[in-house]
Amino acid sequence: MFKLLNDKVGFIGVATAFEDFEFNNEENLKLLLKSGTLIGETKKYYNTNFGLSNYFEKLNFPVAFDSIAPSSQFINSNKIKLVCEAIPNFKNFSEKDKEILMIKIKAYYSQVPLIAETFTINQLQGTPSFIIFDYNKNILYSYFGHLEETILNSKLKELLLLR
Repeated sequence: MFKLLNDKVGFIGVATAFEDFEFNNEENLKLLLKSGTLIGETKKYYNTNFGLSNYFEKLNFPVAFDSIAPSSQFINSNKIKLVCEAIPNFKNFSEKDKEILMIKIKAYYSQVPLIAETFTINQLQGTPSFIIFDYNKNILYSYFGHLEETILNSKLKELLLLR
């Protein structure tokens, strides 16, 4: 699929940590990409469900690691506003409701020691998540869970036809 659409679409994988920060880090992502080494809950999942202790499929697109920030740094930036803007109809909330929601979100994230920024700002539910953005950073499609390549390919073609 990636080769079929590479002249029209760019792909990037973003590894993110929303839990198990001691395992889900940039160093272990590099191990995974170079040698297929699985660790932590991912290793347990692949071992239990597929009898695998390594991941052998090579990715044919670039992969980055999500930025991790201490909650104090995250909540004292403009990123809380980005989290709010990801909420459907947030722009239609009254100013008072927007303010109340931002206070609640800040209070929640102040209790979380580390925050994966891309994961949090885009309000992802877990791994894997698929997000298709346009060049203006508008989310055109978002999906959580395993997605068959044929379905993803169909969705990409549909979105390309709309352009």
